[in-house]
Amino acid sequence: MSQPTLLRLATAGSVDDGKSTLVGRLLYDSKSVLADQLDAVERVSAAKGLGHVDLALLTDGLRAEREQGITIDVAYRYFATAKRTFILADCPGHVQYTRNTVTGSSTADLLVLLVDVRKGVLEQTRRHLAVGQLLRVPTILIAVNKMDLVDYDQARYESVAAQVLAVAAELGVPNVHTIPVSALEGANIVERSERTPWYQGPSLLEFLEAAPAGAELTALPFRFPVQLSLRPQDAKPEYREYRGYAGQIASGVVRVGDPVVVLPAGRRTTIAGIDTYDGPLEEAFAPQSVALRLADETDVNRGDLIAAADGAPEASQDLTGLVSWLAERPLRAGARVLVKHGTTTVQGIVRGIGGRLDLDTLAPVPTETLELNDIGRVHVRLSAPVASDDYTVSRRTGSFLLIDPQTGGTLAAGMVRGRTPFDEAAEAAETLNWSI
Repeated sequence: MSQPTLLRLATAGSVDDGKSTLVGRLLYDSKSVLADQLDAVERVSAAKGLGHVDLALLTDGLRAEREQGITIDVAYRYFATAKRTFILADCPGHVQYTRNTVTGSSTADLLVLLVDVRKGVLEQTRRHLAVGQLLRVPTILIAVNKMDLVDYDQARYESVAAQVLAVAAELGVPNVHTIPVSALEGANIVERSERTPWYQGPSLLEFLEAAPAGAELTALPFRFPVQLSLRPQDAKPEYREYRGYAGQIASGVVRVGDPVVVLPAGRRTTIAGIDTYDGPLEEAFAPQSVALRLADETDVNRGDLIAAADGAPEASQDLTGLVSWLAERPLRAGARVLVKHGTTTVQGIVRGIGGRLDLDTLAPVPTETLELNDIGRVHVRLSAPVASDDYTVSRRTGSFLLIDPQTGGTLAAGMVRGRTPFDEAAEAAETLNWSI
């Protein structure tokens, strides 16, 4: 019997759209809540004078969240059904916590975006759809919530669903689905509801159980960010001449004898051996953690990238990409940053800002700064070359972070989109053709 597959999902939506209640209902109706957890939630609900069990308390664990009735931090939950296991990130809805939504969605195979059927598309709906497209989340599921408050009216649902799908089409989001739900009453969450006989699709859980678990990493070209150079000179005599390079395969498959290139230096060699704790292998694939031995004595260090010789990325000191700005202080041209890509971290300077996404018009607009939660295009000049893939090709080797060199705090999450040197002509061209 095959093991259940893992699906990473995130929830997002505007304030009070019912995200935490939906997650709590999903856990409760799928029998993924322990008895003592349910007892605690029932006691808190009674103390608050509620006439029902507040299932949102299953995920809103911080005291401030419980007191204010909002989600502040990303709450991770783990549950399983007979068909699949899940890692779920319940993300905040407030604008000031959009950075947390970026964090929760960055590794998601599927994003569940809640929309209040009474309010329709709001600014945060647009923002979260843009984040989903920006991060290339493979599947987005629109849960049109609070159907109980409109007496499960089909026309209201179809009107809101059409609004959301129109915005998604403008953003170029390719794989979007809609489901009418009531998180409070549990309609179409685990079981299909009799209150929506006009809806013939799956329940939310049925959809999650059948959804694809993201792109197949082994179908992508081989990429291996080096984490550690292994030279156990104090080990047993047979290992004193051992030289291997440890890390996790980011994508693709590697076999003994395969030609590879070590970047950014560009040195070519072949794979002489693949070692693991359990012994040598003839081949390995993502996301296995292994140690590679090379046929030639090559200078390889932490932060280097070992890639398939055919179709290897180019190393460059110019990094152009889209970023979601996560810091309180704004970003301006000339800012000095650290750029973390894979296992390497290099110094960089922001040469220019090529535009900001206007969430009302869904069009790029010129700007000299990026403020908290803005999505914009930047160009960074690096102190040393970095080998990266375009984010549209690989989420693993096409992503990067901008870090404050003084505090070590994360400033932005970035997605590589070209490495054209930045000048006035390039800026104008990028702005005219700017898209997410």
